[in-house]
Amino acid sequence: MSGFANNMEAMGFDKSGWALVETSADGNVIYMGKPITADAKPDEPVWSIKRIVTNEKGGIKTIETRIVHRAKWIDKESYSYDKYF
Repeated sequence: MSGFANNMEAMGFDKSGWALVETSADGNVIYMGKPITADAKPDEPVWSIKRIVTNEKGGIKTIETRIVHRAKWIDKESYSYDKYF
């Protein structure tokens, strides 16, 4: 099951100005990356990365959004993310 409610919601994330968007195979984790400079490479520590995790338990869906700054896109799965306000 995808983490998005529908295709329009998925397109909104995809078109939101983030340079890179990656969704896990099950659709429950979405990573969105925005670099400081337009020519940044994925292995440079110049990325702001937003992680969105969706869970569904007992018919209730929760969405948790967290962020990390000055990070490498290639290491996105290993960071401890801060709450995103």
